[in-house]
Amino acid sequence: MFYGESMFSREPDASKVALVRLAWQLERWGFGLIDCQMETAHLASLGARTLPRAAFTARLAEVVKLPHLPGPWTFDA
Repeated sequence: MFYGESMFSREPDASKVALVRLAWQLERWGFGLIDCQMETAHLASLGARTLPRAAFTARLAEVVKLPHLPGPWTFDA
């Protein structure tokens, strides 16, 4: 699981590009979930969706069993 935090940028839409790239890389590494922590229209426009608590805790129970990926990380080309 990857826990997201607030993002900001000085360039328009840079945070969108960064999140899309991060999601792509996390999928390649086998991360099962990104916890965005907040429900916003911005995240929804990028494909994020709210999970009911029961679904989230069930998914969490699955992803915590996955092997961890120690850093430092290097993104794929």
